[in-house]
Amino acid sequence: MELLKKEKELLETILDKNPNIIVVIENDEIIKTNAKFNHFFSRESISCIELFQIMFLANQIAKTKTLHSTKEWISFLVQDSKNEKIITIFKDHHPYYFIISIDVIGENIYLLTLQDITQIKEEQSVNVKQSKMKSMGEMLNNIAHQWRQPLSM
Repeated sequence: MELLKKEKELLETILDKNPNIIVVIENDEIIKTNAKFNHFFSRESISCIELFQIMFLANQIAKTKTLHSTKEWISFLVQDSKNEKIITIFKDHHPYYFIISIDVIGENIYLLTLQDITQIKEEQSVNVKQSKMKSMGEMLNNIAHQWRQPLSM
C-alpha cells in the first residue's frame, strides 16, 4: 500500500513538473489535469466540451468544422493527429499559442497535450518586424545616396 502511494505521488510530481498542459480524458470527462493546466485556466474543474470550445473558438479549425460533442472533437483530433495543429487561446486579451497533440492511451482514454510556443511566436514576430525595418532602412539609405549623387545619363 505504501509503495502504491509513493508511485502515485511520483506520478503526480512528474505531471505537475511537466512544462506542458496535460489533460487526461476518459469517455467525455476530464479525469486528470496537471498544475500547468490549473494555473493557465485558473480553475481545476472544467468540462471537456468547454475546454474544446475555449481551445478552438478563436481558431481557423472552429471556422471550418462544426463539432458539437467531445467525441466529435476527439475523433477529429485523433484522425488528424499527424498534422501539427497550432492553436491560439486568448487569456486576458493576450494571445497564447500552443501546439496541440492527442494520443490514445487506452480504450476511450486520451492524453491531450498543449505545448506553449507563445515565446517562440513572439520572437518570430519581432524578427519579422526587425527584418522589415532593416530592409526599409537600406532602401531609404539607397534613396538618400541617389539623391546626393544622381545617376548620370
